[in-house]
Amino acid sequence: LNRRKFCKPCNEFYQAHKKHICSNQGPLQKKKVPCGECDHLFNSRNNMIVHLRRVHKIIEKVVILRECAYCAEKVPTMSLSSHYLEFHKNEKLSCQYCDRIFTNPTKFKSHVDNSHKK
Repeated sequence: LNRRKFCKPCNEFYQAHKKHICSNQGPLQKKKVPCGECDHLFNSRNNMIVHLRRVHKIIEKVVILRECAYCAEKVPTMSLSSHYLEFHKNEKLSCQYCDRIFTNPTKFKSHVDNSHKK
């Protein structure tokens, strides 16, 4: 079984291990890092942190976002566990390289990294 991701702009699923060409935006570009306070997007997390400090005067509160293994939504790291429980409690992740299936995204990522990415 292959893992699939969902492209919101073109409203289609695609294979996670293949490059997706969005029918509405052309080839997917490197994901931008959003500012949590306004609508600005940045090419790197460091640029976003500089923006938070300079524009919003936020010095200590920097939220790290992680991608949900199930839906690819960006979720604050501290909220990731509750996100899984609320939205993906009974979902399973299938390894695209072998026939193993996981219910824990951390164990899934560890399996892929240690068993298939060398």
